[in-house]
Amino acid sequence: MKNLEMTYNETWVVRDNKLKELNISYENFLKSPYWSRLRLMTRSKENYSKCELCNSDKVELHHSTYKWIGTSRELSPIKALCHHHHNMIHEFAKETGISIRISTNLFTAYSDKEAIKQGKLVYKEIHKVYNEYCKKYNCSLEQRRSYKLVVGLQQRFY
Repeated sequence: MKNLEMTYNETWVVRDNKLKELNISYENFLKSPYWSRLRLMTRSKENYSKCELCNSDKVELHHSTYKWIGTSRELSPIKALCHHHHNMIHEFAKETGISIRISTNLFTAYSDKEAIKQGKLVYKEIHKVYNEYCKKYNCSLEQRRSYKLVVGLQQRFY
């Protein structure tokens, strides 16, 4: 888990640092020929044609981590998600202070398959488990963002 972002704020530090290396803003990156080519490439791949959580065919590309942005490994952390689930993952990360990477992993690991078929994600269940864990260990907001807590949560879901 070394060099992987753990908190919500670290997600954006990683992204901004990678884009600084590439000498481009995120907005310009999304308008770049490189990103256009990457999007076209994903359209021809079956695993990017539907939302990973509800099977909607109206998908957006979601970076679960920005560590590989602008590299040959960029596709590996990119997920196809519908707008609803894309926003849900980001909102959960923001609300809890965990990284986008961990939020993505929690949703994809803990999604009830029947609920997904119906277009519903078990957001409340994830939040409930997260809050129970924090309550059990009497976590402050800062502790919730700590490495130890996040590792404990990940072990529960994997």
